[in-house]
Amino acid sequence: MGGHFALRWAETLPHLVAAITSTVMNIRKSPAPFHIGVSISDGELAALSGPEIAGLARRLDGVVDYWLIGADRGAPHAGESHAGESHAGESHAGESGPATVDPTVVATFAARHTTDLGYVVAAAAHRDHPYNLARRLLSLDHATGGRAGWFAADADTAVALGTDADAWTSSPLGAEHTAAAIDAVRTLWRAWPLASVVADVNTGVFVDTDLVRAADIAGHFAIAGPLPLPGSIQHDLPVFGRRPGAGGTRPDILVIDQPGSVERVETERSPISRVVELSETAFRADPIPGGFDGAIVTTSLSDLDDLLRSIRSRRPGRDASADDRTLRARLGVAAATLPDPGRNRRVFASVRTAETV
Repeated sequence: MGGHFALRWAETLPHLVAAITSTVMNIRKSPAPFHIGVSISDGELAALSGPEIAGLARRLDGVVDYWLIGADRGAPHAGESHAGESHAGESHAGESGPATVDPTVVATFAARHTTDLGYVVAAAAHRDHPYNLARRLLSLDHATGGRAGWFAADADTAVALGTDADAWTSSPLGAEHTAAAIDAVRTLWRAWPLASVVADVNTGVFVDTDLVRAADIAGHFAIAGPLPLPGSIQHDLPVFGRRPGAGGTRPDILVIDQPGSVERVETERSPISRVVELSETAFRADPIPGGFDGAIVTTSLSDLDDLLRSIRSRRPGRDASADDRTLRARLGVAAATLPDPGRNRRVFASVRTAETV
């Protein structure tokens, strides 16, 4: 049983693994239909109670494809900052200014009240180290059954750190730094692949540890890895970003805030998915711009019902039984080929036998 860590697990585990495997195998290969996400400002979300957050999530569930949380804290350029006043569960940068929320906390709480809605969390390797980002986002993904994504921002304006340097490495923020963070996070997601969880009751083997590799990240960040939890059922969480990338590392979905200039960004396999940012008024008043694969609509809580009615009128409701329950399948984007930590050193030494516990 070389490289196996033997454990005796309940007989229900193989059924869980079979369900996960089925989800992975059924990720759609064909192009996805036009997808729609909704973004609501931190300030409005911070004023809501727990039951109101749950109610908001239920209103979005089955109507839009995903909820982008915290996008306004991800500065497209340096020099902006948001401070926060005291509010339960929030993340803030100072003693005055608008309140903010922790996007991951909001998503984790809201996901308990929905069955279909995707959750895209804005976060930056600004105050958060890529290891912590990768772990927190992957935990959210497991909690949502593969419905999580990451909006990779250059900076987090909700913290009083300034927006000019990484709090961990002092590296300047920008395209190169964000690309390095994306590469590091993806490596960590892949270092302990979900395929290693075999849960074989007959042999007593839960994890094939031969497949668990060190991340061994160097450069902007030095991370040995791996994470303390296996990877996602959607391979990687889809990564959104406002920059085409740097050094060969690109987001899965490029977010463009100027509908008049559709950017064609080539990768080794195909153009990456392009999403346009629109106001609620622009979305309702004008035809959906051509050349895009989806839209992120920024709206206020007061205008949300009108927006949802407009979305329903433009397309049929989502089929909850459709074979696109993971966010990546719903968006119709393939995972990036690299990085590939599968050739890195093994974390666990191979063993001939292992005692069953």
